[in-house]
Amino acid sequence: MLGVGDAALFPAGPKGAHQLVNRSERPARFLMVSTMIHPEVLEYPDSGKVGLMVGAPPGKGDQGGLKVFLRRDAEMGYLEDEPTE
Repeated sequence: MLGVGDAALFPAGPKGAHQLVNRSERPARFLMVSTMIHPEVLEYPDSGKVGLMVGAPPGKGDQGGLKVFLRRDAEMGYLEDEPTE
């Protein structure tokens, strides 16, 4: 549990934090700093998803590019659905 003036470090990867939740009745403000460098592949182990992002980071100007979230088990072979001739 974090209180007023507390700081926390959430490492990247499966052991890091994946969301911040305010369970109190009072409003909470927080500053989040990220080291995300595009392209980025994100793993959400709690929900079994992966995210793929290419282009501007969230909140940075033009949101063009690629931003896709998939279930981790939505895999296919490299040549699957490609023409054979």
